[in-house]
Amino acid sequence: MGPSSKTRTRLTQQQKLRLIKKAESSPATKYEDLALWAKIEFGLRRLPGKATISRIISGRIALLRQPHGNAQRKNKPSPSQLQLDQNIVEFIMLAEVEGICLSGAMIVFYATVLAKKLGLPRHRQPRFGLSRLRCLQHRYGFRWRRAYGESSSVDLTKVKEELKRIQTVVTTYLPENVFNMDESAFFLQGCATRLDLQEGSPRSQAEQGTCHYGLLC
Repeated sequence: MGPSSKTRTRLTQQQKLRLIKKAESSPATKYEDLALWAKIEFGLRRLPGKATISRIISGRIALLRQPHGNAQRKNKPSPSQLQLDQNIVEFIMLAEVEGICLSGAMIVFYATVLAKKLGLPRHRQPRFGLSRLRCLQHRYGFRWRRAYGESSSVDLTKVKEELKRIQTVVTTYLPENVFNMDESAFFLQGCATRLDLQEGSPRSQAEQGTCHYGLLC
């Protein structure tokens, strides 16, 4: 028999405290009555179950000992979630320092891989998705901006700056490690004496000497 598809009603820390206060003021009140009171008082969509009320009442001592600076949270972040968040934040900050642009999908993918590396059990892993990414941005104050060219509006000044950076990197490549690539999937190049980025028809092995073969993916 599969698990029930019914969603459990969750209360915030503040609502739990008010429920405990109500239960202490009326010790003879049944759990069904407390659940009905909570639904009306907090404007809940569903009536909380008896198990939910019982769990809150039985855990009142531990709940009262917790700091309530952020009582609107519905649950307390686990140590594994905090560790995962810390690593994701460090990953984003490192990318910012290195000047690497990250997309939301890249961050979600990294978080998925990181959770496996940290050895987090599947049932303790958060739901990775864009909604969690928005929560992460809100929680740690990250902001994002649209990259140039994504909306058919290209900043030519930025393009020129990036082009200069690419040219600076490319000039450090050894000529023998550079391949001439055309529109076909296969290409070859002989021992070049200079860096040539222009398209050209490949010459024969006899004309070029030793040939290097590669696959353009």
